[in-house]
Amino acid sequence: MRLFALVFASATWLAISVLGQSTTKVPDAEWAAGGNPTKLDMFYYAPPGLPPKSPLVVAIHYCLGSAAMYSSTANFMPAAKQYKFAVIYPQATHDNHCWAVNTEATLTRGGGGDADGIIKMMNYTIEKHKIDRDRMFVLGSSSGGMMTNVMMATYPDYFAGAASFSGIPYACLQGSKGASPMSDNSPCVKGGKKHTGTEWAAKVKKAIKGGYEGEYPPMQIWHQTGDSVVNIALQNEQVKQWTSINKISETPSSAVANSPKSGTTKKVYGDGKKVVAFTTAGAGHPHPVNIPEVLKWFGIATAT
Repeated sequence: MRLFALVFASATWLAISVLGQSTTKVPDAEWAAGGNPTKLDMFYYAPPGLPPKSPLVVAIHYCLGSAAMYSSTANFMPAAKQYKFAVIYPQATHDNHCWAVNTEATLTRGGGGDADGIIKMMNYTIEKHKIDRDRMFVLGSSSGGMMTNVMMATYPDYFAGAASFSGIPYACLQGSKGASPMSDNSPCVKGGKKHTGTEWAAKVKKAIKGGYEGEYPPMQIWHQTGDSVVNIALQNEQVKQWTSINKISETPSSAVANSPKSGTTKKVYGDGKKVVAFTTAGAGHPHPVNIPEVLKWFGIATAT
């Protein structure tokens, strides 16, 4: 445990040194209008000369992580400079730095949880940099992938696309004692909570009080077969949730081996515009963030 703490501290220090060179921590008083009940921190990067109507990417870290660490392992800043977009790295400070995807506050739009806090960060950035509201995107890994599903359910009107790496469906951890490996008492992450697509979609429809009749953003879902932290079965549960909410078949219309790299299979659902899944053979958690594929999915980078 002491060795882990030393390694974690060293990795954090290294990531903070990278973060300090490239991103800005925004004081609560500037972004958290109306309060910050879940005590989130906001870090963001806007490249020099960012023009009005530029895209925005929200990148959400994993458990035991931080904005600093995620900006190192999922470093969108060089691409942000190249393609001219802003990046927000929100930071959780509770429950081993996991996102509160188990609480009604976070699972409900306007509930005062983590989802609302991230939206406040986005609103601040929209105003400061005149962001294009039609080109805002979200991704995350592990707990951040779980939170990505939450953002899709609670604020679908904010996003034009999403990517979940080693995540779980929206509301899978609902009611759990906690959201971290140390506090979770739900069968969800071990693959023990299964529903039909219709049942998963019904949960999404409860995220917004009064209902939501608009479209849901396209979702890209990544997972590794040997994941010992978040079971591979959760990839298919996410597929069922988002194909159902988008009224397309949960049976893939095509599957391509070794795409985009050796050992990864790409599964396309429907016409491929709403749901795509990538499954990589082998162990590991979380699945590494494939920045080029994510940016192509978001329409920020051109597909080749």
